[in-house]
Amino acid sequence: MPNFIVKANSREDWYVVWSTISNSPLNWGTRSKLEDGYRDTPEFVNPERFRRANINGTSMRDDNWFGWNDKIFLVGSNWELKRSDLKAFCEAIEVASDISDSSEALKYLTPTNKDSYF
Repeated sequence: MPNFIVKANSREDWYVVWSTISNSPLNWGTRSKLEDGYRDTPEFVNPERFRRANINGTSMRDDNWFGWNDKIFLVGSNWELKRSDLKAFCEAIEVASDISDSSEALKYLTPTNKDSYF
């Protein structure tokens, strides 16, 4: 599954594993939490990926995508999420008992005003 690591902000040990298929967060937390959670797929949490995320804001080799200068992320195909709300959004998803109980997370999203990002 194609994914990369995003660092929410430069001052905190907190990361998101972002899916390029669903264009949304897959998992999140501290580096040690992610390393523990991906023990069976260590390539997802390769130290080099964290190094790039710490430097560029993203583990993608092309830091034009989700790098420190990218202040808004596309979620799914119709929603925008501010980088500054990334942690709160993920934590709200975690608290929700299921997708129908995700109103807290939805408050961080705004409908995209673009026809297409691609």
